[in-house]
Amino acid sequence: MSLRQPELRLFFRCRILPDQDLVRRWFDAVPPCPCTNPSCTGGVRWCESASKHLGREAYVLRIDERDQTVRVELTGRCNCKVWYPRLALEPVMDPDTATPPRFPVGTRVSCRQSWLPGYAWLPGTIDRVWWRREGWGNMSTYPYRIRVDDGLSVKWVNTPRDDDAFVRRLAAEVAAAQPGPARAADLGPPAGGQAAAPKSKAAAPKPASESAPKPAPKAAPKSKAAAPKSAASQG
Repeated sequence: MSLRQPELRLFFRCRILPDQDLVRRWFDAVPPCPCTNPSCTGGVRWCESASKHLGREAYVLRIDERDQTVRVELTGRCNCKVWYPRLALEPVMDPDTATPPRFPVGTRVSCRQSWLPGYAWLPGTIDRVWWRREGWGNMSTYPYRIRVDDGLSVKWVNTPRDDDAFVRRLAAEVAAAQPGPARAADLGPPAGGQAAAPKSKAAAPKPASESAPKPAPKAAPKSKAAAPKSAASQG
């Protein structure tokens, strides 16, 4: 059995450890910020806001690998945003993210939008798996961020649930994934011309009575009134 602590994941839930002395020591170990911005406060430092939220749950908004600090948004009675040392946080079970989404990044999908008339469906491409924005507070993390094909600008929409009522694979991709030979109707006419006429079906075999050769008709009898041959033809 592995004793390694699970890794924090972006946009997943976490818990701030309740031990103030331990958390404060980790704050003191965070290196100062190397930037030259005059408004910078020197990096992540212990403060009253960090102290009063110990033991609470939050969502991970950003992870800074340079100094191993994490920006979180609290859940529950307030939704404050606070930076903590990475070691001061631990992952927690979240039923909303327990099941992996069905589609990977790059999948072409159709997504339903409640803000459009008739809850219209929009085509697009999955841009990110698991997504949330700062300020969502107690809202769950969404399974997808989708880049919509509106043809005018770059737009992203978020899908609250991963089921066919909100997002589904585009029909064109579903048809392409089906086994079997392509039909002429699916492929369309050839380039630069009209569609070829369908081949005629093979003629059904005729019954034996029809396929047998018919007897030749009998010769008509010679007329008795035929004129005699001329003398010249007799030699």
